[in-house]
Amino acid sequence: RDVEPGAWSFWAVVISTLIFTAGHHTGEWVPSVFYGFLMTVLWVIRKDLLSCMVAHGVTNFALAGYIKYTGKWGFW
Repeated sequence: RDVEPGAWSFWAVVISTLIFTAGHHTGEWVPSVFYGFLMTVLWVIRKDLLSCMVAHGVTNFALAGYIKYTGKWGFW
């Protein structure tokens, strides 16, 4: 509770991005690094975790729609 929402440091960004990336398959690591970094930027700008959660949910929903529409199940 001592850290203000939106606060960041270099190592906090690196560690959180790596943890986010580790939660994905190895084939998804490159885009996961970029997306994890974008979520960090969103956290710093918006200063709330809910924005990051909603963005991740919207991204997953859009990806599911794209996969269903195109049939490219390799993205899932």
